[in-house]
Order: sequence, then structure tokens, then C-alpha cells
Amino acid sequence: MVHERVREHIRQMQVKQSWLAKRMYLSEGALSLILAGKRKMTVDELERLCAILCVQSDTFVRPEEVKLPA
Repeated sequence: MVHERVREHIRQMQVKQSWLAKRMYLSEGALSLILAGKRKMTVDELERLCAILCVQSDTFVRPEEVKLPA
């Protein structure tokens, strides 16, 4: 799942959630919900996260997980 890969990546990079939330323009609570899998991340938030962490989006998102509107 995306949230699990994001959570593990920031843990490995030793990034503090408070630091990341501030740079993503999110509350710490909102980021915590995302990392717990209780709130979905928007495309804009994912792009911002990737830019902050200097990674490509496929670091977190697998093609089979993308749901396109019908």
C-alpha cells in the first residue's frame, strides 16, 4: 500500500513527521492519518511529497494500484 511505503521511506530517511507536514502544507494530524492509511493522499499531496523527498512517484505508487475514473 502507498501509505506503508511512504511511512517506511520517511522512517528510513529519519524525517520527522512535523517537518514533513509543515512542508507539505498539512497539519500533523492529517499527515498522521495518511501514514496510518486512514486518509487517502491527493495527487497534489503526492507530488509535493515526492518533490520534498527528491523521489519519483513510482517509489510509492505501483501501476496496479492506480484507479482511473470510469
